[in-house]
Amino acid sequence: MDPVKANSIVLRPGRSTAAAFQTICHSCLDHLMRNEPLFRQTGHPEALHQMRVALRRLRAALSLFKKVVIDDRRDQIDGALRTLVHQLNAARDTDQFLAKVAHPVSAEHQGEPGLRKLVGHFEKRRDQAFAEARQAIDSDEFRDLIGEIREWVRGGQWLASREGGQPVERFARKILKARRRKLAKHARHLERLSSLQQHKVRIEAKKLRYGVQFFSCLWTGGKRAARRDKLLEALQRMQDDLGGSHDITVAHQTLAELATNPPKGEPPSRKLTFAAGLIVGLQTPRQDPLIAAACDDYRKFAGAKPFWR
Repeated sequence: MDPVKANSIVLRPGRSTAAAFQTICHSCLDHLMRNEPLFRQTGHPEALHQMRVALRRLRAALSLFKKVVIDDRRDQIDGALRTLVHQLNAARDTDQFLAKVAHPVSAEHQGEPGLRKLVGHFEKRRDQAFAEARQAIDSDEFRDLIGEIREWVRGGQWLASREGGQPVERFARKILKARRRKLAKHARHLERLSSLQQHKVRIEAKKLRYGVQFFSCLWTGGKRAARRDKLLEALQRMQDDLGGSHDITVAHQTLAELATNPPKGEPPSRKLTFAAGLIVGLQTPRQDPLIAAACDDYRKFAGAKPFWR
């Protein structure tokens, strides 16, 4: 059994927006649940990652279709999904910090005892976070949530919405245009934004990218496919570069906290503090080039022609 990526979504022009939302949600839930057994049984890191992607795609669908899925259960479901994502994030984030930062730095500086201690600390945190994530997925609350979402998507009160009756291509054109405009407005001066604002731009880029993936099958053909691919590439690169910068910011905060507040029951350690400072010093020079690359990604995004015209 291997981790599974999302299948392509097939929507037909002329189909109702409500039916399109149902198709997209079923795809996201299928993506989630095809990875659930592998992660629950083995704790496979890539299965965890795919489950997080599925949950984020589902939340993006709830956001993109917000004017269609109007009832009192939407926000409740979105809140439960947000909580679940947070429960899985700690495991994935710690695993990636070890794989991309702590382990490589430790390998390059094998004589530094503080690094061994730091790596051991984060390996314990990762193992605990994975155990908690698997416990969350193995819970009655998780199974009840998935059942509730399936029932709501299939027959919720939102189906009475007038917006849901319009052809999906008309709805998709409006949503993609609005999301593109919103991202362009917030990312125009990307290099001047705070780390938090840049992270919010990344989230907007991700939502637009998911929207493009959801609706791309509605407009096909050589030029449109080329325009779609150019837009997706720019959005993916912007998301990756801003994500890399955000990871450095979060790592700095985590390491600073570890250096000033050592693990419970342990005295302050100069070696641990030095190791944390070493990693921060090695990672900091990477941040400005990542933001510069994200600015270049934005320019390519801004220059990409819409494929939905």
